[in-house]
Amino acid sequence: MTSTLRTATALATVATTAAFLGVLAPGAADAAACKLSAGAPFHNSGNIKANVSTSGCSTAVSFTAKLQWKNMSGVAWTNLDSGTWRGSASQTLLFDCKAGERETYRVVIDGTDGSYKPSGTATHTCGE
Repeated sequence: MTSTLRTATALATVATTAAFLGVLAPGAADAAACKLSAGAPFHNSGNIKANVSTSGCSTAVSFTAKLQWKNMSGVAWTNLDSGTWRGSASQTLLFDCKAGERETYRVVIDGTDGSYKPSGTATHTCGE
């Protein structure tokens, strides 16, 4: 029992020291510094737009952003536009909407490292 306790204490000390010295798993420091930003969709001149970005991210990570609207069933989301990039970048997603069309929109960003960032939802009537 004492041997097991010593081993557990030693492992905890090694993990704490490695974290303190910055000796982490490959990419762990990059993931900690990586920031995802998904702006709420907005209406602009007959279009629905959304700004997305990543900063401080490793080029080893690929990101996909999707502009979506809630489908007629009100349950699932349908993709309208998307963009893919590696590392740090910014993009504007765009959907040409029809005048009078009222829908609820959102943006999501997915990273190959498991990162995920949704925007808030926004309901817009096109042309107003």
